[in-house]
Amino acid sequence: MIISAINRFCARHGRLTYTFIGVAIIIPFVFLYGDFGGTLGSGSGQAVHIGEMYGEPINRVQFFKHMDAANLTFFLDYGQPLDRNNEKHARVLAEQALQRLRAIQEAKSQGIDHISSDEVQDKILSIPLFQTNNKFDRNKFNAFKTRFLPAQGLTAKDFDRIIHDNIIVERIEKRVTNGVVVSEAESRAAYLEYFSQCTVQVADFLSYKYLADVVVTEDEVEAYFNEHLEEKYRVPVQNKVQAVVFNSDDYEVKYDIGDDELRAYYDENRDREFGKAQLQIRHILIRSGPEDTEDARVEKRERAAALLDTVRSTGDIETVARTESEDTFSAPQGGDLGFMNVDTLRARYGDAFVTAAEAIGAGEINSDIVESRMGFHILQNVDQRDSVPFEEVRDQIERTLTRQRDEAESVTYYEENKDAKYAKEEVHARHILLKIAPDDSEEVKNEKKAKLETILAEAREKDNFIELAKTHSEDDSNAAKGGDLGFFGRGRMVKPFEDAAYAMEIGEFSDVVETNFGFHIIQKIATRNEQPYADVKNTVISDMRRERKEQAKEAASRDATNFAVRAFTELREIAGKQKAAAFAALCRRYKKARSPLTPLESGYFTADDYNVADIPGYTGNLAKEGMKLNAENPLSEVIESGQYYYVACWQSSRDSYLPAFREKAAPGAANPDAMVLSRHAKLAERDLKNERALRLARDAAQSVYDEVKAALDSGAAFTEAAGDHPFAAQGPFALNQGPGGNNGDVIQSVARETPGGTLAAPMETTTGALLIYVDSHSLPNPQEFAEIESFWNVQYRQQKQQLHLDDYYKELEKKSETTIADDWQYMFEEVADTAAATAPNEGSAATN
Repeated sequence: MIISAINRFCARHGRLTYTFIGVAIIIPFVFLYGDFGGTLGSGSGQAVHIGEMYGEPINRVQFFKHMDAANLTFFLDYGQPLDRNNEKHARVLAEQALQRLRAIQEAKSQGIDHISSDEVQDKILSIPLFQTNNKFDRNKFNAFKTRFLPAQGLTAKDFDRIIHDNIIVERIEKRVTNGVVVSEAESRAAYLEYFSQCTVQVADFLSYKYLADVVVTEDEVEAYFNEHLEEKYRVPVQNKVQAVVFNSDDYEVKYDIGDDELRAYYDENRDREFGKAQLQIRHILIRSGPEDTEDARVEKRERAAALLDTVRSTGDIETVARTESEDTFSAPQGGDLGFMNVDTLRARYGDAFVTAAEAIGAGEINSDIVESRMGFHILQNVDQRDSVPFEEVRDQIERTLTRQRDEAESVTYYEENKDAKYAKEEVHARHILLKIAPDDSEEVKNEKKAKLETILAEAREKDNFIELAKTHSEDDSNAAKGGDLGFFGRGRMVKPFEDAAYAMEIGEFSDVVETNFGFHIIQKIATRNEQPYADVKNTVISDMRRERKEQAKEAASRDATNFAVRAFTELREIAGKQKAAAFAALCRRYKKARSPLTPLESGYFTADDYNVADIPGYTGNLAKEGMKLNAENPLSEVIESGQYYYVACWQSSRDSYLPAFREKAAPGAANPDAMVLSRHAKLAERDLKNERALRLARDAAQSVYDEVKAALDSGAAFTEAAGDHPFAAQGPFALNQGPGGNNGDVIQSVARETPGGTLAAPMETTTGALLIYVDSHSLPNPQEFAEIESFWNVQYRQQKQQLHLDDYYKELEKKSETTIADDWQYMFEEVADTAAATAPNEGSAATN
């Protein structure tokens, strides 16, 4: 239990762990070489500078480079980048970019910003992501450089620059954190606070459950509507525009791949690629791992067995999976894993899982718990099939054929750009390494160096370097290959090694070379001035695709600009609202690449809208710019947003107004002349009902509190005092963390401040009220602290250092007097959580 709690502690307080990321999953390299989203775009008219810092402008290009740097740093730490197209992730990266800029500026002011190339190289060699068995793995690093970096739009030079800046940031942070001191008493007190356990009984009075009891009259709704009319229901100024859209996707190279060709590929490769047996499994997982004690494993298995009894008695595995399964990916789908190849299932869950799944009849549930490397499972065999239908892999086949065409064209692209992009002086060498450990004495080092000099003498005499490397080299990654390192360019090896290899003649042996790895002798085999196509194939394809996208964006931007100029010229002399008709006529005459230019009429919108109705794309910038248009200034400049370029023409405006309580019935209604409640009146009805339901929930909580408290005061046990009231046990949970979930912070706060055996007064929440009875507090076992004291002291000191560092960055934010331009404020705004709802489903009265 303590180990699990420590894991939670580390997860909660670890550096760069963000609350919107569920679990930082270190996923294998092979799954990371994709396109992780483009950099954020900017609308027409946005300032070149993001804002100001230390009295100097924040250059837009540099700012986005630091966003990329923050994302790459996150990848190096956790094995996966953030999604730059996710608004929350993008906001975090934007804040990190500002933080990096401030730290680097502070380092410059303190004169600690000089970083040597050797320091950069040593830092790269020490990055865990590039290591295997605590050794630098050249293959991993090569894969990173040739696949991941291009996919992120970064070069090797960019990578070196980012590592250079990271060292500067680390220096300034170490200056801040080195002074943090944690006493033994403080560390022990924090341990007791964090690992103290608490069990509570909670009754949640949710307002939506009381909606059915709320009855309001139309007069009450009207009174509420009028009382809150200005505050809640005023409609802001709105605009409607016509817009033309230039989508850069329409300008990209498209291959003509028809259904006949796709079907032919499917038929030809069905057995090899799509003919593997597949199972559709639904499961419930109770996680268990090597860190669990035997008691914990028994407890988890018993829990799984109890769930299996429930599932088999009810026949409803889907509902139980949604609420109980600890597989966060499949639980929302009722545990459904979808169709998966048997081999994939075996690789993920192991042989026992697959054997049990295959033995279950269609639609049946297994009779006993299945144990895998992930934990304990309850399985249902939903369906099975011998091959994947064409319809499910059509898009996959199209991507495959597109990739094949790209590969064919990339050969030509490589030849055309070989000298400009792929020329690189490289050396092919082999080496023999005798390692040096940090604690080796000078005597040991001298012995190893002397041994290597003897080996060198034999190599020069007998020309048997390969055999000597296989026998003596301690570089496990290449000793079996005779020490062959393959071709490498400058910057790949530590500097003493690189300098020696590049200075030698072909066939020559070096003298003994010392690096931080140990002593080497090197033989130079060959040189070349270009990278073969096979070595850079993926980079070439990425370069070609990126160039096509850039060309497509340039073409779309150029067409949009030409159209905007033409519209301004032709419509300059046309007055007022007549411009809208002239704009539409111009659109019909104008031709753009691949498709006709069609004017689209938007719905009414405000400057704060993220989406403009009836206009495709990412239209937040269109809304901001579109609200600047009017009869006197009807035409926009080109408005850029990602792959889209818009030119808009004002059509009409609606002034801010106070809506009426009643409005005429919609056309087609049974009585079109009738006056019915307006949309805003219905909103007022909903709001009034919700307020009253909230009041009822809180009154109910107070009533139950008075009843249970009186029974407890008279000496009744809690179970007797609670009676039939809906209290549910939560815990035990760590007192310094809380139980998590909805209202977890409220429960934690009450538990920390309330003695065991006490019913706390009702706590109001946004959805109603909570009654919390604190069962008990329990301190951790002192023996457990003795077992992990050293580890805990390190973890707690790191936590305190991070809190100190957070405070430092807040001070820097004030000191730097950072201001953000209005055009760029959206990048730093909190993203509203629109998913929260008080009712359990869309059909409830609270959401209608």
